[in-house]
Amino acid sequence: MARYSDRLEGALVISAVLLALIGIPVAAAVGSEAAARGIERAHKEMNTRHPSVAVTLLEAPHPALVAGAELGFPSQEAVLARWVGPDGTQHLGNVHVPPGTPVGAEVPIWVDEAGNHVTAPFGWGAAISSGLEAGLSTWLGILALSTGPYWLTHIALNRLRYSQWAREWEHIGRDSNSF
Repeated sequence: MARYSDRLEGALVISAVLLALIGIPVAAAVGSEAAARGIERAHKEMNTRHPSVAVTLLEAPHPALVAGAELGFPSQEAVLARWVGPDGTQHLGNVHVPPGTPVGAEVPIWVDEAGNHVTAPFGWGAAISSGLEAGLSTWLGILALSTGPYWLTHIALNRLRYSQWAREWEHIGRDSNSF
């Protein structure tokens, strides 16, 4: 005794569940590929970036002089420093240090093969994390695409059912007044 709309809604629920289940291996493949690319990047950067120590040539401004310090925002100041590259050449450039860092402070930095100051290498943990994020985002997108049509149809069918129900009650009300 199910209405056509009930059977349609049931079929959409089954379809949404099946798509969500099929989406799991798809999301796993996407996440695995992203993690593999991240691990490749980490391996490459760990082989081409080297730790070094920069020595500050200027004092970083004190916290009281830094905009936003009174609000408790952690800040870093760029100051001129020098460091030695992997080939032994001297380099000058800006490095980020906490406010109030004195002249002559040693700051750990990362440099590339040419001795240029670069960001720290992409790590294994970040590679795995990016893979997990990609996989989870893919699966959530598949869930949204599979359940979205169901919910839209559910809302439309409920509106149709409520309007039919209201017409039936109106019809029953007219029939009861005729007695």
